[in-house]
Amino acid sequence: MAMPAPYRNVLGMISGLLLRALAFTALVVLPSSSTGQALGVLRVRIVLADADGTPTPAPRYALLVSDNPATAEPRRIITTLDGTVEVKLRPGNYILESDKPLAFRGRRYQWMQMVDIAAGRDTVVDLTAANAEVTDLGSPDAATDAAPESDAAFLLRQWRDSVFGVWTADTHGSGFLVDARGLVVTNQRGIGAATSAEVQLTRDKKVAARVLLADAERDVAVLWIDPAAVAGVRPVPLACAPAGKPPDQGADIFTIGEPLRGEKDMTSGVVSGVNSTTWGIFIGSIVTLETWLQSTKTWNSPDWW
Repeated sequence: MAMPAPYRNVLGMISGLLLRALAFTALVVLPSSSTGQALGVLRVRIVLADADGTPTPAPRYALLVSDNPATAEPRRIITTLDGTVEVKLRPGNYILESDKPLAFRGRRYQWMQMVDIAAGRDTVVDLTAANAEVTDLGSPDAATDAAPESDAAFLLRQWRDSVFGVWTADTHGSGFLVDARGLVVTNQRGIGAATSAEVQLTRDKKVAARVLLADAERDVAVLWIDPAAVAGVRPVPLACAPAGKPPDQGADIFTIGEPLRGEKDMTSGVVSGVNSTTWGIFIGSIVTLETWLQSTKTWNSPDWW
């Protein structure tokens, strides 16, 4: 039995719409599958040898990654505390280079490497003295601001074990070891009127502390902890002459602290201004602390604490 003409027309229209829908779906889906190419991973590690030959990672060091030939601005990546960094990249050829020279032990190091990235694969690049362009920093010139022997970022690895978290019932702050007999210095405002506190040596180790000295005017407090708990930890030296010159405006400053959440880290900034009264109080706090520490040298044990 023949289908009436109106029905045939409706079926024809439906078939046409279905074909168009399938064609549109193909146009949408096919490009996504063609652009789903796997990325590669670039892993970079920067290690230099210390004076005694000990491998020393370069933390917080900036590198630039550019595709070759360049089609966009370089991508800036920064190493972690262990001197490593990784980044995911599309397959291709890249240029890996220093953002700025790295100062270490009186020398400057900078790198430029050509790197091939393959889809779905890791590419490891070790940056060392052997593949760096190395120049001497030169002798210090008293008439100009001499470049530091090493970048400040190396200070974090050098002193992070000497910086602790300090806890009271109501506050949290940072302190640092100044004497192997268990003396820890922190801010008085972080201690308040407390006579005891706790010192967080590591993520898993916290010890009791006694407040020995608290000076609200100079914002300095000295705590005592069991010296056995910090055996092998290097005290931070206190060195600031009473007639010391205040830092210049615009000078770089760095602090190491233990945030409430997260790992110990270094924060950088610049001196925006120096108040003579504040600088005097700061110098006074160092002198007072040094004098107090020297006076305790006459004691053979901390039992009196």
